[in-house]
Amino acid sequence: ITELYLAPAQRADVLVDFSKLKIGDTVMLRSLAYDPMENDPAAQFADPALDHPNTPPLGAPLDIVKFNIRIPAKKTYSLPQTFEALKALPITAKTTRRSFRLHSDGTRWYINGTNYLQSMHAIAATIKRNTVELWEFKNEIQSMPHPMHLHGFHFRVQRRSGSPKQIKLLAVTNTGLPPHDLGWLDTVLVWPGETVTVAVDFTQPFGGDQTYMLHCHNLEHEDQGMMLNFKVVA
Repeated sequence: ITELYLAPAQRADVLVDFSKLKIGDTVMLRSLAYDPMENDPAAQFADPALDHPNTPPLGAPLDIVKFNIRIPAKKTYSLPQTFEALKALPITAKTTRRSFRLHSDGTRWYINGTNYLQSMHAIAATIKRNTVELWEFKNEIQSMPHPMHLHGFHFRVQRRSGSPKQIKLLAVTNTGLPPHDLGWLDTVLVWPGETVTVAVDFTQPFGGDQTYMLHCHNLEHEDQGMMLNFKVVA
């Protein structure tokens, strides 16, 4: 691939070949200009804590890391032709399905009409351990991109629908997935107006009841309570 979107909490492994560069050369890792596709409510969040003076606006190009070539390359590497196969998840007509609406009232962000600051101890979902569930994240069209992050478990993205044009152009499956969606994830980026379905594997070795968190990983959004608790039980 030649491009991918990475939201807060998302990671990618990148192999860079410096072997053709000379000592004294420099290489800049750069975030390229992009359309942030924000469509948030105009009256939203008159909160001075959300201001970031002297920082680039969303979508502006940004230099991240500069590499200075000081020693010659001593080894050569190559990408493997194939990667480890991913196990299939047991999804059937009886698989539990849950839907999570991502939205705002212009002053605060919500998941399914609730905000963590209203009730920090509420349990939004109770899941049976060692099962697989389908979770659907539905981002309203009047919203912002939300990287939804799950504590304690990984998932596989199943489908994207209502995606903006920029994301549709990157799709490599008939379910709308770009390459970065094809592996195990713990964070998925959901654009305004988009619906993303993931299959979560709740297999884990711990006994008893365990409480975890689902939240938007935009720092300002989680600070404002865009998160909820879920419990995994025996």
